[in-house]
Amino acid sequence: MEFKEKVYKARMKLGLTQEAMAKELGIAFVTINRWENGVSHPNKLKEYKFNEFCKTNHIEFEEWLQKPFTGRNNNQEKRELLWLIKKHRIRFLTIWAELKIKIPPTKTQYKEGQNFDKTGMIIEATYKNGTKKEIADYTITNGNNLKANQAQITISYGGKTIEQNINVIPNPLIKIEVTKKPDKIKYIVGQDFDKTGMVVTGTYQDGTKQEITDYTIEDGTKLKKEQKNVNIKYDGKAVSQEITVEEKAIIEISISKMPTKTKYIQSKEELNLEGGLLKVKYNDNTEEEIKLTSEQIKLDGFDNSKIGKNVITVTYKEKQTTFEIEILEEQLPKNSDFDKANCIINGSKYYTFTDKSKQEYFIIDVTVKDIIRNNENDSYEYYYYISSNKDEDNIEKWVKITDKQIVDNKLSFIIDTKNIEDYGKLSDSNNIYLYIKEVVIKGGNQSVIVSKPMEMEQDGDLEIYLDNVKVKNTNKNDGTEAKDKLPNTGIINIIIIALVLTGVGTLIYIRYKKLSKYVK
Repeated sequence: MEFKEKVYKARMKLGLTQEAMAKELGIAFVTINRWENGVSHPNKLKEYKFNEFCKTNHIEFEEWLQKPFTGRNNNQEKRELLWLIKKHRIRFLTIWAELKIKIPPTKTQYKEGQNFDKTGMIIEATYKNGTKKEIADYTITNGNNLKANQAQITISYGGKTIEQNINVIPNPLIKIEVTKKPDKIKYIVGQDFDKTGMVVTGTYQDGTKQEITDYTIEDGTKLKKEQKNVNIKYDGKAVSQEITVEEKAIIEISISKMPTKTKYIQSKEELNLEGGLLKVKYNDNTEEEIKLTSEQIKLDGFDNSKIGKNVITVTYKEKQTTFEIEILEEQLPKNSDFDKANCIINGSKYYTFTDKSKQEYFIIDVTVKDIIRNNENDSYEYYYYISSNKDEDNIEKWVKITDKQIVDNKLSFIIDTKNIEDYGKLSDSNNIYLYIKEVVIKGGNQSVIVSKPMEMEQDGDLEIYLDNVKVKNTNKNDGTEAKDKLPNTGIINIIIIALVLTGVGTLIYIRYKKLSKYVK
C-alpha cells in the first residue's frame, strides 16, 4: 500500500478533515495535502510519527513502513527518534478515549433541504486517564441540505466519531432560481463561465427557501459565439443564467512608445517610425504591442513642407490614434572668415642628433590670428598643411589638429614636423606657408573651407636641442653666437643668418637652412 493511500484511509476511518489530521500530527495542513496527493513523502521521523498515531488509534494496514536509518549521521537520527518516541508516548497517553453527546441539540426535527442546527448541543471528550472536557471545535459530516428520511449526522474530533439522531421530513424541491446574478455576464469566445457572486436558491414544497451551493453547470466551458445562457441543475431541477458571448475585438489603440526620431528637417527628411510601439487593448482585458513599422498599420498626415507641429494619424483595424512630430527649418552651417587671418610662431624647438641616421625635426607653437569666427555651428574640426607653394591646390595630406585652443578669434596649436610626410622637400625653401581647413556641422549638414596661404612669421624664441639636450636658446633680442654650440655633422644645408640687433653686431649661425624660415 502506498503511503498516500495510508494517509487517506486513516483520515477517512477517523472522520477527520485534512486540517484536523494535520493538527493531530502537529504539522502543517499543506503537508497532509501533499502526502495524500502523492506530491511528497515524509522523512523517517514524520513517517514514524504517523505510524504511531495510526497504531494508537487502532488503524491497521497490510504493512508498516519501518525502514532502517541510512543517513550518514546515524547517531543524530537515533537521538531524534528517541526524542520523538518519548514525546509522543506522552502525547498518545493523553489522546481522547471517548466522545459523547452530553446534551443533545435543541432541534432534531428537520425538513428536507434544511441544514443541521447544533444550537444547544454539548460534546464531551474523555481522556484515557479519565479526564473529561467539553469541546467546541468538532466537525459535523452530512449536516447540510439534509435528505428525506436521513436519520443521523456524524460528529468527529480527535480521531473519534459519534452520531446524533435526527428526523428529516420529506419536503420535495419544487424549483431552483438564480436569486443573484454572477458578477460577470459578458464573455469572449473561448472563455469559461465564472459563477463568482451568483446565488442559487431552491424553493421547497412547504414554501421555504434554501440557498443551494452544490449545483452543477452545463455548457459553461469554452463558451461559444453568440451563446445566450448556461444551464444550472440541482436535484432534477434546472434554471438558466443569461450571458453574452462576443468575438474578441479591439476596444482602443494608443501610442505606448514614441518613435526614436520625432524632429525632421523641412522638405528634406522622410518619416522614420523605428522604435515606435502601438498598444492594442481588447475586450477580454488583454493587451498587446505592435511595432509602428508593421505592414498592418496605416499612417496619414506626414507633411514635411510646413514648419511646426505635424499630427500623424495611426490606423489599425479601423481604430485610430495620433501622435505629433516637429518639422524644423533646415539649419545650414557657416564657416569662419580667414581672409584677414595671419600666422605667428610663438616659439619653436629644433631637435638634431649626432647620429646621422636620425631625422631632425621641429616642434612649432603656432597661433592663427584675426579669424572672424562663426560660433553658431554644432561642431568644429580643424586641419593644417604646410607648403612652400603659395598657390597650393587640391591638398590631400591634411594633418588633423587634435590639441588646440580657440580663444576669441585665435586658433592656437602645435605643429610637429614628424607628422609631415614631405617635410624634407621644404628644406630648400626660404618661405613656408600654412593652410588651415575648417570643417563645421549644423543640423546634420556639413560645410568646409580652406584658408588662404599664410606665411609663417617667427615671433618667439628658438630652442636648439642636441641629442635631446638643450644647447642654446636664441632670441631676436639676443646678441650671442650659436656657432660653437652646434656640432659639425657635415650636412651641407647649413645656413648662416645674421641678426643685426641694436648695440651688439654679433653674428648668429643657424646650422640648417630650414631654420631660416622660422627666424625672420
